[in-house]
Amino acid sequence: MHHSPNPGCPRASHPARAPVPIQHTIRGRREEIRGRSHKSTLRIKLQYDKSVRIATYPTHLFDSRHFELKMSSYLITGAGRGLGLELVRQLSQRSPREVSAVFATIRGPPSEALQELVAEAQGRIIVMHMVVTDKDSIAAAVGQVRERLGGRGLDVLINNTAIMETSLDGVASMDNLRNSFQVNVEAVHDVTAAFLPLLREGSQKKVLNL
Repeated sequence: MHHSPNPGCPRASHPARAPVPIQHTIRGRREEIRGRSHKSTLRIKLQYDKSVRIATYPTHLFDSRHFELKMSSYLITGAGRGLGLELVRQLSQRSPREVSAVFATIRGPPSEALQELVAEAQGRIIVMHMVVTDKDSIAAAVGQVRERLGGRGLDVLINNTAIMETSLDGVASMDNLRNSFQVNVEAVHDVTAAFLPLLREGSQKKVLNL
């Protein structure tokens, strides 16, 4: 015989199911994010490999404090100026116990500002020549990073290099889209794919595409 529940007794409440933690915690500006994004501006874009999670963040939300920094190694492309240089500066200001190495890749001579950071970083900033549109150059950079890390993996790859082509007459005369696609899409893929073996050996296994 079925009995209706006693209206005087409170119903048993079931605790909300906690989100399943992702492999590595990503910290947003105000809160810790586990398993899913609580902010529309933080989203997982692509996953090349089960062991590597690739996320895309708006650049204005980026802060080096968003990462778990525990003797971590970073590689930043386009580190000679602008946002790339600022990322190098922020990371180099962290304790050596948090950031062990920052590989700053550039395609030309190092800027004066980058040289000043290197001089103050006590060997933790390693400037390397790498042309992101040249697979041979990328492969050479991978070998240099592997040798420098001495058996340890790369923790975070930051794809910062990008270009924005313009045309005085707008779409009607624009003939440089191929170059933009090569730098902003193909090069990001090539650099990420080349560094995947080192990222698999790292502790954070993160790729940031700006």
